[in-house]
Amino acid sequence: MKIDHQMFISLYEGQVGALDDSQSSGIDALLGFLEQDTDVSDVRWAAYMLATVKEECAGTWQPIEEYGMGQGQSYGNPVTVTDPNGNTYTNIYYGRGYVQLTWEANYEKMSQNLNLGDQLLYHPEQALDPPTAYDIMSFGMRNGSFTGVGLGDFINDSGCDYVDARMIVNGLDNAGTIAGYAMTLESLLRQSSAGEGQGPGQYHIVNAPDGVNARKGPGTSFPLVHSIANNSPIDITCQVQGQVVNGTNIWNQLADGTFVSDFYCDTPYFDKFSPPIPMCQGAPQPSPGQPAIKGDDYPFKDSPPDQEGGDPWAFYYRECTSFVAWRMNQLSVNFSNHMTGPNGTAGTFGDGYTWADNALAIGFGVDNTPTVGAIAHYDPDVSGAGDLGHVAYVAQVNEDGTIVIEEYNWFPAYGYSNPPRVIPASDVTSFIHII
Repeated sequence: MKIDHQMFISLYEGQVGALDDSQSSGIDALLGFLEQDTDVSDVRWAAYMLATVKEECAGTWQPIEEYGMGQGQSYGNPVTVTDPNGNTYTNIYYGRGYVQLTWEANYEKMSQNLNLGDQLLYHPEQALDPPTAYDIMSFGMRNGSFTGVGLGDFINDSGCDYVDARMIVNGLDNAGTIAGYAMTLESLLRQSSAGEGQGPGQYHIVNAPDGVNARKGPGTSFPLVHSIANNSPIDITCQVQGQVVNGTNIWNQLADGTFVSDFYCDTPYFDKFSPPIPMCQGAPQPSPGQPAIKGDDYPFKDSPPDQEGGDPWAFYYRECTSFVAWRMNQLSVNFSNHMTGPNGTAGTFGDGYTWADNALAIGFGVDNTPTVGAIAHYDPDVSGAGDLGHVAYVAQVNEDGTIVIEEYNWFPAYGYSNPPRVIPASDVTSFIHII
């Protein structure tokens, strides 16, 4: 596995948050250990190992000592050991390292597994040395040394269970949080893996419990070649734009020449091309279909939220209302917070929950029928909306009763929802028709 360290760190800071020098150097060291670890070739294993470090080391990305140093724990009692030369050492075998190795017997056994003799037994502080800490984590997580189950039990050719993988180290403690870290880190690893863009890159089929159809071209109008089971590994050679499927118009050409919608592949991006996968040249094109989603083209994404004075349409910057106003104006509608409607009446749209009432009052249509270009309106506390309601842009209407919406500030993300959500149309309180 070869990784562009600087790209990974830059992507991390852009998508997760800023790092200080110690955190950056910690990540840099871990990426170096992963590159040299010939026993870790599955990017998902690497992602879950990094996610474990983030959790176990409290976001420091450095090997740490257990808080409290074993106080109140059975393994927190001092133990005296003697080496073959008669030297005695009194140690407490509390948690140390990337995965918090504990207990005298575990230090002794791990020391022997790593061909260190009994060095960890006599000098447990060596578990804080980054190379040793990494070796402990890698060996233990791969071989099930900590709890009896290892990475291969949860992440293999049959599937990837980032939630239950927590049992490798510590039951299901914070399992969901760590699974979220792993998914993000997997995406960053795939984007920053050097050299993968020059040939097939192995990914997996996802979101397809009944399997997915591989076709002769990038669209459902092309003949079916064969089906691929969910969680199957796939070799992607290039990407091309094609028919919109569940919110994305990106299709992946596989090594056998067939095409699969990117919605069903675990590539880094959902609504755009995913470096380092190259673009296909000369791929067949489908018949024109519904318009594709646009992605995060909002022009004020870097403005301070709720900046005084508001956006050009009299909404607050970076709120859901401002994003939808931007989309409406892209459709050549002179849309603003205090606009005059078709019946000649002026009104105020205000917060998301008041939009439907205002739209009706000034002459726009409001109903329960979604159309591309409509505004999805939520009453307060409906389907996960906050106490001020919510609005979103309807980018696609699917035959199965779902819609694809583009939006800003759907909790917990303060910004564009990427990938755009695919939701039942029935989740929305009503649809406002401005165009």
